[in-house]
Amino acid sequence: MQMPAVWCQNTVVTIPFLPASFLRGFGIYNILHMLLSGLVLMGVIMQSLVMGYVLPAAQCDLHLTLGQRGWLAAIPFLGNEIR
Repeated sequence: MQMPAVWCQNTVVTIPFLPASFLRGFGIYNILHMLLSGLVLMGVIMQSLVMGYVLPAAQCDLHLTLGQRGWLAAIPFLGNEIR
């Protein structure tokens, strides 16, 4: 991987990627923001996957109709869109 080059008094100075990213303004906030966004995305995906296990159990226990199961599966997605 080629290291980024920086101009310093008419000469090119090569520095590693991480210090170069901090020099241009990429900091701890950006890293924490990406990690938090990944956790939120993982939560949304897990919520979608768990519905496949919850709905059959809810159908048996609560005697749900097909329409009720559809609404139960759609409400989290509607909440994500409204929010």
